[in-house]
Amino acid sequence: MSLYDFNTHFWGEVAKKCSRAVVFIDTPAAECLHWSGGVGLLHKAASVKEFSAFESASKHSKKGVFIISGPVSGKALSTLKCILQSSSLEYVVVITNCHPTIHTWSLYPAKDWNTEDRSGFDQLEEQVLMWMGNVNMTAEIFYLPLFLVTITPRLLLTPTYSTLFPLLQPDIIRSAALWRTLNPNLALHCEPGDWPALPHELQMCVRQVVGSLHSLMTTLGAKEEIWSVGRMARQLGDQLEGWGPARTRRKTTTNKVSLILVDRTLDLASCVRYGGDTLLARATEVLERLPGHTVDVEVDLSKVFGMKDGGDKSSLVPGSLASPGVDREKEEEELESLLFSTEKECLNLLHKNLVEASPKKKTESAGKKFVTGSTLEADLRDYTGDYDALLSSLGTVSRAQCAVSSLAQERNIRRKRLQAWMGQFARMICEGGERVLGDLTDLVRGRKDNSLKLDDILLLLVFVYNSSDVRDAFPQEEEDRLRSVLGEALLKEGVEGGMGPVFEELCRRAGGDKLDELVALSVVNIVWERLEGMKSSREGLGSYQSLLNYDGEYCGLLEQLLGDIYHPARKDVAALYHHAGGLGAMLRSGLGWLGSAPAKPHPRENPWVIFFVVGGVTPSEVAASQNLVEGTGRLTMGGTRLMSPEDLLHMAFVNNTLLTD
Repeated sequence: MSLYDFNTHFWGEVAKKCSRAVVFIDTPAAECLHWSGGVGLLHKAASVKEFSAFESASKHSKKGVFIISGPVSGKALSTLKCILQSSSLEYVVVITNCHPTIHTWSLYPAKDWNTEDRSGFDQLEEQVLMWMGNVNMTAEIFYLPLFLVTITPRLLLTPTYSTLFPLLQPDIIRSAALWRTLNPNLALHCEPGDWPALPHELQMCVRQVVGSLHSLMTTLGAKEEIWSVGRMARQLGDQLEGWGPARTRRKTTTNKVSLILVDRTLDLASCVRYGGDTLLARATEVLERLPGHTVDVEVDLSKVFGMKDGGDKSSLVPGSLASPGVDREKEEEELESLLFSTEKECLNLLHKNLVEASPKKKTESAGKKFVTGSTLEADLRDYTGDYDALLSSLGTVSRAQCAVSSLAQERNIRRKRLQAWMGQFARMICEGGERVLGDLTDLVRGRKDNSLKLDDILLLLVFVYNSSDVRDAFPQEEEDRLRSVLGEALLKEGVEGGMGPVFEELCRRAGGDKLDELVALSVVNIVWERLEGMKSSREGLGSYQSLLNYDGEYCGLLEQLLGDIYHPARKDVAALYHHAGGLGAMLRSGLGWLGSAPAKPHPRENPWVIFFVVGGVTPSEVAASQNLVEGTGRLTMGGTRLMSPEDLLHMAFVNNTLLTD
């Protein structure tokens, strides 16, 4: 079974259960559905609604299907109860993407999670019947692994786990403090940040990922060999390696897969660094996300649908990059091009497809030598107001409009400006780095002249602190001056509204509606704690302690790692931790003193390598990975989300990384 078939199969199972039912679906599951055929798959359902406490089924509806991401506990359980008690359903199906054993463990953490256990599902079934008002009615609880988005077979994304992010040092300190609060009479017998010290909610999310990866490998008939880089990646690898059901599966399957897990926090600079040769990289950086989504972007199709500028567009749903399923072969080719081809090649393909399907058959050749955004704009005029032509080529039209919007000059001014600043700072760091913070201080003072918001300054700070060598330090005096100037800027921009959403949220959390010197100082301290955590994240990673070479050229961690893994000499990569396969592997490795120890395993020994980034991956990294490994085997990139610079700021400074309420 292929990755495409994996999604098609399980969403097909969902569709079978939705006939004549009111379907309630939560946001992450809806995003997975969006990329797996869309709401059209549920065409036999009576209606489709958001999984929300404010929704209910009509009095005449007797069947309800609930599609829920994660264990049905806490907020999800309360929402389910509200909907059931305000409806008159007689037949209820609950579908969760949380493995039954992990669902049970989430309710009873003292239980052994290494044996299959459905008691949590049985308990949920009883609760559902009770809330329906009659235990003689029908309730069914199913587990289906609906967690995956496969834009192409070379990229896996998991919207269900989009909030999972490796911990920085301030998070580790908070986690240890929370543990001591919850266990006042106990001593912490491990290092802060180790598995026993993590909050139950975070452990639950990591184990959920384990359950999902296990289900993926089971369906594909695969046996994974695991490597990891980074603390959370190693914890995830340990949990997957040691889990009873996964160990049982690996004994009976033969298709070997190398699974390499990497922490995003080891390289945050790549996420804030603007640029990239693909159209998806540009679109992700300059366009708004589709509301509620972590992968797709919003495309304004009002112009091609013949709506007037400035008119009410609420009647038109935004376009997107996902395939509508009209012409699968053409749509897959376009998605591959968006992800892996240069902008020029992708524009040529979109132009060719638009001309071939144009309602006004043209005599000119579709193979223009030089295609620009203006060329596509002219092509799209042929489709304006022609609903039959638009709907028959909706995927191509949406992607072409995405290209036109992404290439618009006004959207790219800020992108080019930040790109230039980051290039300049990279060169300065390699020349010693003494002047970098001084220049950043001047930039904060002159932000209006450069049309920069304080969030833009934060992007530059993340780049500078995370890309520089962990062994180097910036001058303390320069750092203190920058912190002082940034605090003053916060006070000023609080009045003038030039902070940006991340700084606005940090100020709101620190002082509510009030913004004074104490609040500004608190926010600056919070920012610097996290910047210091980013700077020290690669400590002990050997040759990967800097992301800049001696010429000031940037080279991201993923690119460096893949370059070493796919080196022609197949040399040992010291930073990769290999999760040995049980007692047998331990005994074999212990034979070294007899002089007959086997060679250390290498990820490329297996025909398929999955490189999964815990915390998200950028479109530029995905494209670069395939260039590195061309002709050397099958590589699939994966991540918990598709990262843009704005996403990174939110995840690193605002997101609740401990996942606690």
